[in-house]
Amino acid sequence: MRDMDLKRVDRVFRILPKEEQYYEHFDSLVRSVVEGCELLCRFFADGAGRAALVDEIKAVERKGDEATRSIMMRLQRSLVTPIDREDIQALATQLDDVLDDAYVAASFADASRLEGTNGHLQALSGSLLACARELAAAVEHLNDRDGIAGHCGTVHELETEADGQHRTAMRALFEGAPDPVGVIRLKELYDRLESAIDRCEDVANILEDIVAKNS
Repeated sequence: MRDMDLKRVDRVFRILPKEEQYYEHFDSLVRSVVEGCELLCRFFADGAGRAALVDEIKAVERKGDEATRSIMMRLQRSLVTPIDREDIQALATQLDDVLDDAYVAASFADASRLEGTNGHLQALSGSLLACARELAAAVEHLNDRDGIAGHCGTVHELETEADGQHRTAMRALFEGAPDPVGVIRLKELYDRLESAIDRCEDVANILEDIVAKNS
């Protein structure tokens, strides 16, 4: 009887998914987030070659969608998961949303025929990229939880700085006699970039919860 129980246990463990596959999918997703944010920074750097950059960001966004779908499909099939199911789902969703915001910002700027660029767009997109890189460094240690808290702390600091950048941008936007169409266009971009940075902080919060639950 004991031998039969051991054989049954062995069969169960052989059909369980490997935890590493989750980490690989998350690594692929967060790398896409960083790549998309890097392209967005280039988009707002000097205003050159924007149409091609929108297409590049869209291609990266699709890669992120594929990684997210892979995570969700694996989650549906898994009997056991390395971390709580709700944390896996929330982490994948929020990371994907950061990438979606990056694409929407570039697409809107291109569709609304934004001419040139400004320091506010560059500052906010730079803060978004910095957050994305910190999240990538944190996700790299999702398996061993080592150093995640420090990277998440930096994301919180960057988000606070970005709030100040957003306020400065909005004050400048309404100074003098601004063009109404220009105000609408830039306000949408400032808000979208701030939203993406806020989502980065949401990811940091999820990662911190994961560490707390599994420490």
